[in-house]
Amino acid sequence: MPDMLGEESSASTFSATVGLIEEQLSAADFPNAEETIRKRLAELKELEAEIDKKVSYLEGLRADIIKRKGEYDAAQKKLDETYNLADKKRQKRIKDLAPVYEGMKPENAAVAIAGSPTTGNRNSPEALTNQEALMLLESMDVKKASKVLDEMAKNHPDKAVELTKALFKITSGN
Repeated sequence: MPDMLGEESSASTFSATVGLIEEQLSAADFPNAEETIRKRLAELKELEAEIDKKVSYLEGLRADIIKRKGEYDAAQKKLDETYNLADKKRQKRIKDLAPVYEGMKPENAAVAIAGSPTTGNRNSPEALTNQEALMLLESMDVKKASKVLDEMAKNHPDKAVELTKALFKITSGN
């Protein structure tokens, strides 16, 4: 539904207003308008060129970042694979040692696992890490492993308790 003036009268009123303004404004009123517009257009073109350069630079950076991320991901994957392979080999070596430790006297096996009782240092180079000791004890016959833990408790009670708790968690599924 047209407004009160009607669509045609609105359009004609607008055209008449524009015509009136054009008549009132002349080039004399704006002596440097054309030159100002040309300068402003030139400035805008320069700004546009600068923006295009910066966009190109940012696109180059983005491409470089994507490339480097790909290289990083590939290196991380290779590192993970190498670590996993080394870990599997270490686990196999420790499990292969289980029969050797089973053949030892429990007191000797306890020293070999926990370190020398004379140094009292369970972080000594001859001591196995808790993870290594746990893997070894888990691979051993249960009765022989318990005898080793019993001997270990005499000189390294804290380590024996830690390993016993960890073995319990593994065997109970918790």
